[in-house]
Amino acid sequence: MSRSLGMFALSAGMVHINVGADETPFDVHVELLCSCSPYFDSIYGDRTKKPIPSDPVCFPDEDPVVFAELLAWMYYGDTPIDLPSRTSIHFLLQLWILAGTFEIARLQNQVIHLSRTEIAKVPGRTFSCDDIDYVYNHTLPRSPLRLLLVDNWAGNATQEHLTSCQKSLPYPFLEELCRALIERKGIVKNAEGEIHSVERYNIHPPPPEDQNGRLMPRERVSEFPRTAPPEKLRNRKIARPSPRLNKASLTSPLRAMTPNSVEENDPKSEVSSQMSHLQI
Repeated sequence: MSRSLGMFALSAGMVHINVGADETPFDVHVELLCSCSPYFDSIYGDRTKKPIPSDPVCFPDEDPVVFAELLAWMYYGDTPIDLPSRTSIHFLLQLWILAGTFEIARLQNQVIHLSRTEIAKVPGRTFSCDDIDYVYNHTLPRSPLRLLLVDNWAGNATQEHLTSCQKSLPYPFLEELCRALIERKGIVKNAEGEIHSVERYNIHPPPPEDQNGRLMPRERVSEFPRTAPPEKLRNRKIARPSPRLNKASLTSPLRAMTPNSVEENDPKSEVSSQMSHLQI
């Protein structure tokens, strides 16, 4: 479903964002950005009281191509149907993780279902060892994306899969795979051959508060875009965008750095010996 963009989303000023090691510049409408991303809404939380900073926010460790796809989703409101065919499974995993960095749950849910559908097109297909390593280095325990990878391997991986990349698989993944295989013994497949509901991989963000500090019911969240009140927008100062392709970026007090990986304290265990007792 395409997004309906109102006047305030497109006329309230621009913010500057540099992405990647080469500082690829992006100029984005601030209210659209903040209405889609609680992360940016927090960064620009005082935008109705102060001029928008002219210095760019920098994300040197992110991929500008993936970020461009995220921005396209913001403007169009949906993921294009040809996204899996013109990119890759790994690209979808990157997009899911980037959407999580900026707290965009709706995009994460769309992307994870695209990933699930795409990999299921080939019977017996599994996520690669590189995919698993990347996801486990960029997500937290109990992440829905980790869950998808574990479920995929528990249902499709063979002993050959495990033997070929056992040494390169993260220990937390092997432990969760071992647990999933044990749990599957007590689960009966339904008529379609599915074990898990798609809802299993969804993210449900808490509903925002209204102006009186009360939580809105989840079903009403979509009725209230997170834009600034019109009366505040009319009285604010707007920093006009300027060409930046040849302009050196400035150091910004809002410079945002996101971690490349999440350290885990999972002790190494004899997972491989446990796996030998389970049929994969």
